[in-house]
Amino acid sequence: MILKILKNKKLLIYGEYYPFKEIISKLIPIYKNYRDLMPGKNKPIKLQNESSVFIFICYEDLLRMI
Repeated sequence: MILKILKNKKLLIYGEYYPFKEIISKLIPIYKNYRDLMPGKNKPIKLQNESSVFIFICYEDLLRMI
């Protein structure tokens, strides 16, 4: 059962948005159809005992593989 959906507040470059989209789409026309994702505005999940839960996704580990 899904209780809550969270969205990234900061988007991952080239995975969730493209900087300089106007320039890149002139060089590589297929990028004209690409739409950037929107950052989320969710607040931390509140637990019953007033604690907060934060989920961190570490994409720096992915960049080491490149």
